[in-house]
Amino acid sequence: MTCHNCQSRCNRFGKHRNGLQRYRCSLCRKTFTEDHTRPLGEMRLPLDKAMAILQLMLEGMSIRAIERFTGVHRDTILSLMRTASEKARQVLNEKIQHITPKYVQMDEMWGFVHTREPNLNEGDPEEWGSTMVWLALDSETKLIISHHIGTRNGVNAHAFVSDLRRRTDGRYQVTSDQYNGYVGAMREHFGQNVDFGQLHKIYGRVSTDGWYGGGQVVGAVPHVKIGRPDFSRISTSHVERTNLSVRMHLRRFTRLTNAHSKTLANMQAAVTLYIAFYNFCRVNQALKKTPAMQSGIADRVWKLEELLGLGMPESSRINSYPNTNHKNYNCKPVHNTEIAKPCSPTRKWQQFALILNLAGTALLFYSFQATSSDFRLVTARTQSVVAGDQPVQYAICVNNYVLIQTDAKGHFILGHQGCPQWEHSKAAAVVNIEHPFFEGLGFLTLLAGFLLQYLSVPEPKTIAQLRSELKALKKRKSV
Repeated sequence: MTCHNCQSRCNRFGKHRNGLQRYRCSLCRKTFTEDHTRPLGEMRLPLDKAMAILQLMLEGMSIRAIERFTGVHRDTILSLMRTASEKARQVLNEKIQHITPKYVQMDEMWGFVHTREPNLNEGDPEEWGSTMVWLALDSETKLIISHHIGTRNGVNAHAFVSDLRRRTDGRYQVTSDQYNGYVGAMREHFGQNVDFGQLHKIYGRVSTDGWYGGGQVVGAVPHVKIGRPDFSRISTSHVERTNLSVRMHLRRFTRLTNAHSKTLANMQAAVTLYIAFYNFCRVNQALKKTPAMQSGIADRVWKLEELLGLGMPESSRINSYPNTNHKNYNCKPVHNTEIAKPCSPTRKWQQFALILNLAGTALLFYSFQATSSDFRLVTARTQSVVAGDQPVQYAICVNNYVLIQTDAKGHFILGHQGCPQWEHSKAAAVVNIEHPFFEGLGFLTLLAGFLLQYLSVPEPKTIAQLRSELKALKKRKSV
């Protein structure tokens, strides 16, 4: 390790409070820690504790409850939430593109920032008061395609519908509630390339004293606005159930509590983080998979660390080949930080076949000694050697017995008596068999090696299999 200041040699100088090695320059006496990456920016929280805090937040625990539970200050928790939200926003902008739904449901969910609307005073910030969380849900895959936060007015309706149009392709059916701001926004951003309907709900009078909500729904009337939507699919039931999931998983949206958002930025960060968590990490109980998997934009359930691009902690890493058992094939286990490679039994058998072939060759060489003319390699041209109109013929003979021979057309002839006597023949240095036992053992070993090598060759993959593996590899790299 060299000093960053004077480029001289440094010595170890204890440990940092987070476990990093510290160094001190022997010349200028300055101290510094070893090079390291900070996946959470300037935050010094351990990655395991940071993931636990985010998991508690996404499961409905309030900020101060997390502070009491983990011992981490609430300002650090909010800073972690904003950092994670920026990473989640990048994932949503990258992955939720070119979606082709069939039925989309839109709805708004009420919330407020800092102070409820009736209790506002003059001079309060404009972001305080009532606000809405706008959600667009794919009714079939349960994917939240788009979301927006803002008050219920035409400007936010246009911004929300514009983002929905940008993330989707093709013509599909859209259903919303009876808010009139949707109609102009849909006509501007979709034109006639959509089947748009609204569901007008009829509410009864409130009969319960002290009830803070609206009346009971006593009827629902579908209305066609653009195109020809299917009347049986003009519904907002799925997106309203998603509103309930948001309220249950984010404490700041639970009614009749003091855990509400104090700033609009914190509300936007919490909602963005939850939308990414809902799409990629949370398994939908009706689908038995995540909405991203159902939509085809993910091939597995993501870990929270993968979603935020923070890397996985040591205790959470899994092998890319979970069915590989290194005990069966005498392979060394792969370290968690390396790319896991399967220990193939086919490769082990091929190595054993190679050893057999080498052993058989050694035995044959041991049993043969170059002395007489009993083992002969004969080559000849039957006619013109210069013109080369006939191929060179070969014959391998042992004790006047031909093991293999080629004819004039280059075909092989196996096993017959009488070594040929060709014109222009050339005999190689020949050998005498002195050890018949080792000769037979060598031939058997070679035969076993060749047979084992032939049987251990894996079956060739089809073009369809290669294409599917390439597609899976591209998806894995893109994740």
